[in-house]
Amino acid sequence: MKDFINNSNTGMKSRITHIVEFIDYTDKEMCQIFHYLVDKEKLVVEDKKSIDNSIKRFLKRLRSIGTRSLGNGRLMRKLLKSSISFMAERENDYITLILSDIDKAIEELEEIEKLTITENNTKSHIGFLVS
Repeated sequence: MKDFINNSNTGMKSRITHIVEFIDYTDKEMCQIFHYLVDKEKLVVEDKKSIDNSIKRFLKRLRSIGTRSLGNGRLMRKLLKSSISFMAERENDYITLILSDIDKAIEELEEIEKLTITENNTKSHIGFLVS
């Protein structure tokens, strides 16, 4: 949004007098958000430390491919929802998230993010070129 405002015409820029900038959550905070969401859904995790390490590696890989909206809680909600779908494929235990559920969800989300970045980089743009 900041780039949009800075690169728009001066009339737009002069109308926006206050900008609130939100910093990204840290990796530790993202893990805390994930566990909060797990608790809220009345689920449990099998190995919290391993899951936290997996989430942190996931976030690092997303940073390396240039993901824009990395530091917000929505990503952890997506991760939980995807993990739940993999948990549901297992038999007999529908309340415990295990590392393989999380890792499968991470793999799925990474693929989606890579496709999104590729699509955004190859889209043709319609509009005026500002020089």
